[in-house]
Amino acid sequence: MAKIDDEKEAEEILIWLKNLINETYELRNRIETNFSKGAELKALDIYKLLPGTNCKKCGELTCLAFAVKLVGQEIEIKKCIPLFSDEFKGKRKVLLDLIHAAGYEVPEDIQKKIEDPNYEKDIKDLKELQDIDWAKEKNARLGR
Repeated sequence: MAKIDDEKEAEEILIWLKNLINETYELRNRIETNFSKGAELKALDIYKLLPGTNCKKCGELTCLAFAVKLVGQEIEIKKCIPLFSDEFKGKRKVLLDLIHAAGYEVPEDIQKKIEDPNYEKDIKDLKELQDIDWAKEKNARLGR
């Protein structure tokens, strides 16, 4: 849950929520109830599949802190830059599958790339973009 900055933003959220409730009500006869529970993600399970470099490129102090935020859906998996290197290809696949199976949202750009036959090339491109973004952010913090 995020802090609402002003009254206008609060009103927009309430309108969105009202529309979602009304749409759900209108579709109630076509909605199939599913009482099955997806796998519950635990931060330690995620942590074991992360690179474990504690590089801070994601903005967190440790990989464990990143895992906790990932489980809480406060950060996206694509922020873990080392995970998208060739070295962690196996862990990346298992982790993305685990996240998806547990019902967590895998960022659309990552999901599309996984399904794309050019996935490995795109992962290298994504890593390069993340490295550039990280370098810009670091330089901004240092006032460069």
